Amino acid sequence: MSRLAKAGIVTLVTVSVSATSAQAFAASPAEGSSARGPVTGAAVQPLSAAEVADLERRYPEKAKRLRQTVSTGAEAVAVKIVNVNSGKCLAIGSSSTAQGAHAIQWDCIASSPGQVWVLDGYHILNYNSGLYLAIGSSSTENGAHALQWSYTGSNGQRWYADGDRHLINMNSDKYLAIGSSSTENGAHALQWSYTGSNGQRWNY
Repeated sequence: MSRLAKAGIVTLVTVSVSATSAQAFAASPAEGSSARGPVTGAAVQPLSAAEVADLERRYPEKAKRLRQTVSTGAEAVAVKIVNVNSGKCLAIGSSSTAQGAHAIQWDCIASSPGQVWVLDGYHILNYNSGLYLAIGSSSTENGAHALQWSYTGSNGQRWYADGDRHLINMNSDKYLAIGSSSTENGAHALQWSYTGSNGQRWNY
């Protein structure tokens, strides 16, 4: 199992979600869950450490960059983030490494680092770019797009997890979703008020 460190030791593992993840959080009230915590703690069921080792073997520079980025002493968890409604993976369009590139959904591809995300406390980093999942301009509006950006320290780059497989932006208090609950490749990820739909739920 790999080690990521800035000043302390950070463990990077690859995980998948199961229904048991909800047990770590209180039951959800009518509009989402009031029991919120860091995204790192919501990820369960580690997969083989060989998958992480394979990523590091194929993309050593990306792994090195993450070692220099993740928070000191935190446990960083590498995941695929899969929309419950569509079964597609959260990704950065065209595996771009550019600031401002939009987050989309796409068929899950095992070998794609653009579909791997590193959960680091309340932050979500793209493995391929090393940039942070954020809401553009720290908007609080419904429909504002999710994108990647370098670290700013703003709450627009911080996310809560709850016991019902939601990812909630700390700045806007809105839910990461796929627009119109689309099942199409390339559909954009955005934020929206709680609806209860599976388009706002994610397995990771």
